[in-house]
Amino acid sequence: MQSLREQHRHPGDAVRALRRPASWRADRKRVRRWVRSILTDPRLVVLGVQTTSLSDPWVVQGGLTGRHGNVLFDE
Repeated sequence: MQSLREQHRHPGDAVRALRRPASWRADRKRVRRWVRSILTDPRLVVLGVQTTSLSDPWVVQGGLTGRHGNVLFDE
């Protein structure tokens, strides 16, 4: 798209890009700063959960991974 200087493979993606709120760039920068601060925290763990469905779900698999990718829990 010429107006945003972006390339999109699908027309729908280009339309969504044109509909972004005016605050989108500032919001994106704020999120990047927040993520960087989280990734430097030595206490970081990542929780992953797989459920049976979106309605009335129950957990069928769960896992915890440390900041450097070491598996802490996988059941």
